[in-house]
Amino acid sequence: MTIQERAAEKLLSAMGLITPDKLENSSAKDLAQITNQMSQVVRNISGQVSQGNTGKTAKVQIILNQPKESKEDSFDVIEIGVGVN
Repeated sequence: MTIQERAAEKLLSAMGLITPDKLENSSAKDLAQITNQMSQVVRNISGQVSQGNTGKTAKVQIILNQPKESKEDSFDVIEIGVGVN
């Protein structure tokens, strides 16, 4: 295994640790830093990733989605009474 392959393996492992819940609990500043650093990684590896022997550079696209935030008022409430006999 080459150094580049080991580095790529570690990078993918580290990226796997960035879970949606960690992103949801991050501040806007932290998210901006993560986005900036990930874009640097993409720029650094984009010149090294090729498609077959054509010499064309493969495009890497990373999409970060933030779920829509809902307020409690927007949900239907069903009250259930529990009686004691």
